[in-house]
This record gives sequence, structure tokens and C-alpha cells, in this order.
Amino acid sequence: MAGKYDHIVVGAGIEGSWTAYHLTKLGLKVLLLEQFTLPHTRGSSHGQTRITRFGYVEDFHAALMEEAYRKWSELEREAAETLFVETGALYLAGKSEYTDLENLISNLNKVPHVSHSKLTNDELKKQYPQFCLPKDYIACYEKNAGVLLASRCLNAVQKRFKSLGGTLIDGFEVLRINPGPPAEVYGKKTWKGNSDGRVNNEESFTANSVIVCAGPWSGPFLKKTFGLNLPLTPQRINVFYWHIKNINQGGLPTLFIDLANNGEYYGLPPLEYPDMVKLVSHHQEDADPNKRDVSSTINDKNIKEYVKERFPTLEPYPSIVETCMYTNTPDEACILDKHPTYQNIIFGCGFSGTGFKISPVVGHILGNMALGKPPVHNIKPFALSRFAKTGMPSKLQ
Repeated sequence: MAGKYDHIVVGAGIEGSWTAYHLTKLGLKVLLLEQFTLPHTRGSSHGQTRITRFGYVEDFHAALMEEAYRKWSELEREAAETLFVETGALYLAGKSEYTDLENLISNLNKVPHVSHSKLTNDELKKQYPQFCLPKDYIACYEKNAGVLLASRCLNAVQKRFKSLGGTLIDGFEVLRINPGPPAEVYGKKTWKGNSDGRVNNEESFTANSVIVCAGPWSGPFLKKTFGLNLPLTPQRINVFYWHIKNINQGGLPTLFIDLANNGEYYGLPPLEYPDMVKLVSHHQEDADPNKRDVSSTINDKNIKEYVKERFPTLEPYPSIVETCMYTNTPDEACILDKHPTYQNIIFGCGFSGTGFKISPVVGHILGNMALGKPPVHNIKPFALSRFAKTGMPSKLQ
């Protein structure tokens, strides 16, 4: 065997990296495997920015955010660099979303140190003239929300992991896993960077447990490797940047989430490109992550109409289009669980656009599962078994 470890994590995106870091901080020997050469832009953890916030409609998501904020702050101190920028967040709601907004405010009220306030339609118009909103729209403003600098965050987690003795191997394709115990992971290094070029020499590692955090590849990988059929749908997300017509009129002073249509549209102030705001549609087209760009046809009609109608200070066409991947579940909550037969095989997947901000907590939860420790949060909403009740495929086929 090429190496023996306490735990092996498959997938060095933000979820896998935090899981590996958590276990390494406990003094354990951890191997983190990544199929692509780092850094790469093929998954869900690259790019410059991700939203983070305390405000959530769902109780179980809101309950994770205090620990998430605390761990991001700790990492920022350890890395000695800026990883978070506070911008505030504006949660917009039309009449049909009033109940959702009240639930969100109720969850914010449970965190005393989070500053927030409710805004009437008149107050919205006065404080945010950049928006052109329907008359029934009201809002909640959360001061403590902001933006995580995504690629910088990922790099910081991986640096800390390695500084504590963790082993990271990129450009490594996992071919198969024998659950054991101990588990045996077989794969190959697809590029060694020498004159031999691509190689096919198989390597293997052993560990007490294997944690799979393979992002949009999770569904096919878990089905091929363990026969698990999970309700996961990878989507290509086109990330649009819109130029501000007149910077003196203002573009977007705070990040916003429009709760209409299940939070379909959200936007960030100009942090990445000069005088451009990031404004994105939450649900887009299904895509094979291995053919993400080849098969894509950008359909931006709806978001163009949304921007034209709601943001007259922005150009009604995108200036820059970048790409990311979501992996959605039917209820848009992630899956954090163990294999129903092999208790040393753990997986975290299907983060549906929510995963980056909660990744420090996901790492804690998955790490505890690997160690057989009790959960630190209510993880029933993330259990695979919840889909069996609705007829969703969630068992061995």
C-alpha cells in the first residue's frame, strides 16, 4: 500500500477541504484527493465571491450560521488576510413572499448580535433609489451579511490543512473504493509533470473512513462506486456581470436576494470588476459537469428582462459571463449522510447554491460522522432517508 491514513477525503472543493482541515486539526492523519490539477474552475468552489448571511427562511439552515461565521473569522485570523467583506443584505419580498420574510426575520431575531430592520415600500424607495420595485414589495435589511472571497477562502483552508500535516494530492483520479474496513482507495495520478506525460500507474491508500465531497460529480461517482442512486441534478450556472450606466447614480449598494420564485434572483455590489455588479439567476440549465461548456447555450432572456425592469441604473445586457456549477436536490437542502450498508463511507453533496457559506459547519458534521461522534446540529433535514418518504430514489439499486 502506498499510504495509510486515518481518513481520506475525495474532492478538494470547499466542502472536502473544510472536512479534511477539521479532521487534521484533531491531530489525525488525513489525505485529501482532487481529480483536477489545482487551482481549477470546473466545479463549484472557484471564482471571486460568494454570499454569506445569517438570514434564512428555513430554521435548519439559519441554525448553522453562527458556527459558520465563527469558523470563517477564525480562518481569517489564522490566514492573516481578508476573506470576508461585510456589505449588508437586502431581502426583498412581494405579497406572496410575506410569510417567508417573516420566517426569515424570526430566525434573525434568534441571533441577538445580528443587526436587522424591516423596511416598508416607501422606505425602500427612499433608501434604495437604484431599485424599481412593485408597490407591494417590502424588505428586511441585515447589516452583518456580506461576501466571502471564494478562491482566496479555498486557498486559505487548503494551506492551513497542509500546514498541520495534511496531505493533498491533486490530479488524482479515484477509480474504485473497497469499503473494507479498512477502506481501500484505488486511483491514478493522471499527470506527473515529467517527460513521461500521462501515466496509468495505479496507486492505493487505506483509511478508517472515506468521505466523498465530489461536487457535481457526486451522483455518478457514488452510483458507480457504491450503487447509490441519489436525487442530484447538476446545473450549469451562468454568472452575469452588469455595467453601471452612471456611477454617480449608483449601482447596487448592498447585496440583495429577491425571495420571489424561491429566491430566483440575487445580486452583489461591485467588488470584482470596476463599476460592474454581479446579478445571477438561481436556477438555470441541467448539465453534465464533464461537458459543461461544450453543451451549453446561454439563455439570458429572463434575467435581462428582470434587470431592465428592476434596475434602471444598470445596462440591460451583461458585460461579462462566467460559469459555475450547482448540484441541486429536490428540496434544495444538501445531503449529509453515511452509506446505508458501509458506515465508514460518508458523503456530502447537493448543496444547491448554499454550500460555500456553510462549508465550515459541513466539515464539522462530516468529520463527526467519520469519527462516530454525535452531531453538533440537527442533521435530520440533511439525511438521505428524507427522500424515501416522497418516492425519491435514495437506496441501493
